[in-house]
Formats: sequence, structure tokens, C-alpha cells
Amino acid sequence: MGDPSRPRVAAIGLDSGDWRFIKNMLAEGRLPNFARIRERSAECELVSTGAYRTTLIWEAFLTGKFDPDDPRGSGVGFDPSRYRPYKIAAGNAAPFYSRFSDIDAIAFDVPHLSLGGAGQDVRICTWGTHSLSHPRASNVPGLLKEIERAFGPHPAFGHEHLYAWHRPDFADSLVSRLKTGSERRVAVAGWLQQRFPDWRLFLTVMSESHSAGESFGEVLGTDHPLSDLPIAALHRERLRDVYAMLDTAVGRFADGLPPGTILVVFALDGTEPTGGELASTVLLPELLHRLTFGQPLLRDPDQAAWRRAPRALVPALSESWEEYMRSRFGEGGARRLWRHLMDDRDAIEERLAAWHARFAPGRWSKPIHSPIGWQVASWYRLNWPRMRMFALPTFVDGCLRINLRGRERHGRVEPADYDRVCDEIEAMLRACRDPRTDGGVVAEFNRPRARHPLAADGPDADLVVQWSHAVDALQHPTAGLIGPFPFRRAGAHSERGFALFSGPGITRAALGERHFLDLPATILRLLGHEAADLGGRPVLEFAGAR
Repeated sequence: MGDPSRPRVAAIGLDSGDWRFIKNMLAEGRLPNFARIRERSAECELVSTGAYRTTLIWEAFLTGKFDPDDPRGSGVGFDPSRYRPYKIAAGNAAPFYSRFSDIDAIAFDVPHLSLGGAGQDVRICTWGTHSLSHPRASNVPGLLKEIERAFGPHPAFGHEHLYAWHRPDFADSLVSRLKTGSERRVAVAGWLQQRFPDWRLFLTVMSESHSAGESFGEVLGTDHPLSDLPIAALHRERLRDVYAMLDTAVGRFADGLPPGTILVVFALDGTEPTGGELASTVLLPELLHRLTFGQPLLRDPDQAAWRRAPRALVPALSESWEEYMRSRFGEGGARRLWRHLMDDRDAIEERLAAWHARFAPGRWSKPIHSPIGWQVASWYRLNWPRMRMFALPTFVDGCLRINLRGRERHGRVEPADYDRVCDEIEAMLRACRDPRTDGGVVAEFNRPRARHPLAADGPDADLVVQWSHAVDALQHPTAGLIGPFPFRRAGAHSERGFALFSGPGITRAALGERHFLDLPATILRLLGHEAADLGGRPVLEFAGAR
């Protein structure tokens, strides 16, 4: 075994684990393991303002740094020469702990974990993580396959992206898969600690809270359109089931640690009902298409019936969300074939990059991006060269791109007209109303490329819109009523996380509210190290034994 005089830290994260929901279940006595860990822990709330709206929050944690102006923050990149959007992958930056030669680390299934600069670190990427940001690979080579032979795959991997929250059978199946996956994850964690006994830092993340939050998260609010549906009662019980299984998993993980190990249980962000995603990825691209070409691509449902009873639209029980949306998309056969050929070309490039990452990692330095053709906004891609502005795929906020001459391959807007077109887009969106309330739908606009619109690098969106609330339909003075369409997900992410620290030298304490980047700095402090260039500072003074 390793030298007991050197401190060990075992950190287990709950991806988008909601602290408010956990505290409510603690008050009900339904999370006994969290309760016993909490009563001996130093505790703080983590705030991830800004970062939780991006897909880079786990990358920020791993590097210990977050740039709010990072052009990759939307999670989607754009190639103007091919009008090709893509999901941004895990970067190649080394984790915050890897600079210290005496920290032998095992990182298992952490979102946005890559093999970049792995050295002697043990890393397993994308065994069951919800975020598909890196090809399935490991350092030590072959370790991922060995894990799956011994323990099996995570049974929810990929299944949670079906997005059939409206189906009771899907809710039950998802929870069953998450339960088995959480049990396997903890078993793999214990096996890895035995397999590599000299570890000083063990880091893993429970993806199950993320998957459950996206499927059942409407129950964490009170005024969301989905909360009125009968299935919300089932969602509440299933979300409780998932947090109870997380409690069991965290308890088993804690009980299996070597004596004297410092335990960190944390979440970088939380969960809330889904907000502007539907407006950003469905309503906005359809609005721009109707205003440009004078006709729809998405067929609306029976709007007269919906106005009489404006509940949230629900696909048929036999459908997933994507199946429903594809049935509404009125693209001709020839154009559908051409779009699929373009998507297939992107997929081939992704598979080639993944092969290099797995079998020749030292010879592949670029991040491995993946196609994003499954997003509805991408289905308009063939029309973008003929449009003055179009909506990019995104995960939260609306991201609009101007088809700018001198930047886009088939640019249609002169650079001198850039500001005027941005003003035009803002006016167009401020004119939109929520047909449920007749109120506005925009909270805020941002122009991240305003100073250098022709720059080859920088943010991909020319204008970013934050929506004021969840909308499933838009009323525009010219385009008319668009939608309603069903919400893809029931839940999204919120800025509130938490951290619990327990172990030798740590006593029960309330540490208040801290920035989420304080967590990497604190883990280093617990291991007896400092790093002045990290974006946070330690929340504990305990330095551990050397």
C-alpha cells in the first residue's frame, strides 16, 4: 500500500446534483449516508454564476480556471467555410493536479476529462458519463475494456439521451439503468483503488444526477408548463429514487476508502426546470426561416385546439422527442439525403479522430469534436448560405450568426451593415410574445463579436439571447404563431452546487458561499500543495500531513 504519512483525497462529484433537493430529502430523513457524512464535514455552497450556462464547467474544474469570455462557452463551434456546426470536445489541457509529481491520481469518468498530458496518471474517459465530450479511451491503454469485461458497461450510457420524459416506461427504465450504473461505478472505483494502490487523489463523478435531472427536473420548480402534466407526480418519485440510490452509492464509496482518507463530496452546479433551450434550438431557427423564405419548415400542431387548452405539448407515447420533431420537419427527400451525406462526412471525421485518440494519442493534438446533426437547429444547415442570419445549435442561450461577407463562404451581409443587422435581430426578438401570457420573451442580449466581427477566431455567435423564461411557442407580428412544440428536456442546470469535506483534521463547520473554482485549489491544499495560477483559493486551512 501507499505511504500512510502522505494524505489521500477521494473526491466524488454529483453531476448537476441539486443541493436544495438534497437538503429537502435530508430533512425528511431519506438520505442517511449524506446525513452522517454531513454531520462531520466542513460545508460550503458553491456558486458557478456564468459557468453553469456553458458546457465548460467541468473543464474549468479540471484546469482550475474559467474564462467567462471563452468563445467555446456555448459548447458548439462553427466552421464558416463549410457552414458546419460541431459539439466542442474536451480540451487537451492537463488537470490541475498533474503538475505535481508526487500526486499519483486516478480520474474515472469525469466529464470533459481527456488523455491530454496524462503521463503516469490513470484516466478512464467516458465509461458512463452523460457528457459525450471525449472518445471512450483510457490511460493505461486497454483499462476501459478491462473494466467493461469485469463489471460491464453503464447501462444508461446513451439511453438517457433518448429524451422520452413523457413516457412512464422510459422513466422507470431510466431509473433502473441509473441504479445499476451507480452500483457498478462504485464497484469499479473500489477495484481501481486496489489495482493502483499508490494513489493519492481519486476523482470520479456520478453522472446519474445529471441524467435524472434532465428527464425529471420540472418538479424542481412550481410554475413551469411541464409541472401541470400528470406525469410530474411520477417524475418527483423517480427523482427521489435516484437521489436515494446516490446516497447509497456515496455511502459505499466513503466506507470503502482506506483509513485516514479525506473525503470530498461535491456538485459544481444544480438542476432546475428547463428554460430557454426549446426557444433557442427550435423556435428561433424556425422563426428566422419563416421570415427569410415566407414559409415554414416545421409543421405546427393544431394551434386552435392548443389555444383552447394551452398545456405543454406531449409527443405520442410511442415516440421519442426526436422522432416527433422529425415527423414535423417538412424537408424534401433530396435535401434530406444531401444533409445526411454532410452529417455522415462529419461523423467519419469524428471516428478517425477518435481512432487516433485511442490508438495513437501522442500523435493527435487537436481536440476531437463531434457532429451535432441531431439538434433541430442543425437541420436548417442547407439553408444557411441563402440567409442573412441563422441560429446555431446550442444548449442554453440562443446563438445567432450573421452570414457576413468576407467571413462566411457565401456571406450576404456587408461588414458595414453588421451593427444594423444586429439591431434588426434584437428588434425582431423583442417583438416576439409568449402566447400563454402575451408577455415578452427576452431577458438580455449580448454581442460577443461586436468589436471584431471579421476576426477569424473568437466567439461563433454574433448575438446571444437569454430568454426570460421557458417558452414552447412564439407569437411574431409577421411570422404569426410558431409552435407549440414539446420540450426536449424537463430539466436544465442552475448555478448552485455544494462541497462537503471530511477527514483527519477537519471539523464540522459552515464555510458559507464560495466560488466553484475554490474547489480545485482546496483539493490541492488538502494534498499539501499550492498553485498560485488557479482561479480560486482554498476554503480550508488544513494542509494535511506531508
